[in-house]
Amino acid sequence: MNLVKPDSVTTTGSITRSTTGTYVDSAGVIQTAAINAVRINHDPTTKEFLGILIENASTNLLTYSDQFDNAAWTKSDVLVIANSILAPNGSISADKLLANTVTTSHYLYRQAVLNQGVTYVFSIYAKAQESSLISLWRSTTGGAFSDNRGVTFNILNGTIHGVTGDCFPVIEPAGNGWYRCSILFTPDLTNSATFGVANSSLSNTGGYVDYFAGNNNDGVWIWGAQLEVASTPTSYIPTV
Repeated sequence: MNLVKPDSVTTTGSITRSTTGTYVDSAGVIQTAAINAVRINHDPTTKEFLGILIENASTNLLTYSDQFDNAAWTKSDVLVIANSILAPNGSISADKLLANTVTTSHYLYRQAVLNQGVTYVFSIYAKAQESSLISLWRSTTGGAFSDNRGVTFNILNGTIHGVTGDCFPVIEPAGNGWYRCSILFTPDLTNSATFGVANSSLSNTGGYVDYFAGNNNDGVWIWGAQLEVASTPTSYIPTV
């Protein structure tokens, strides 16, 4: 039996949701629905109607989720140019992450306390510019990226470039050249972990944060970081 998806849907009932929630509209743009409002979701690339968005409640554990210039994000030999191009939500709020001229690793990061045996997913929206690789990683030792466990994504063609450690990667197209990159993992200890986003070079053949010299210009676009207790990323949850 073939299922036929309608072009639109009209709802006569009601739902209960104590917060606002995001969804993708028919133009492929992330929108915010009001409290208790129905979310009619679409594919961000094909614009195909997907139906009413229903998902488990989730919390983004990272504050300043799309403000990478904020001091809450520790920078290591990177520059952040804030609010430079259109983000997946249609606003000029995406930041450029670029490497300076020092021959080292180039990244920014946050820390969070994780619980043993709980499954987490760390995700971010990314788009290629002069650079086409981005790394997501976590460290169980709490400092920089020692004990590195991560994934490097090719955000030009939407592929996995390399994996190091026990992180399970997914990359999904998010429209207009954007991809949503995520890593899934289950900590074996309760501790403070570091989560980072790195501008990587083509010499990186694994999922680690590599060493190279940037030029204060070449970089990637990033937006919408999210850390949550889940098995897959839920709809984007903006935080301040």
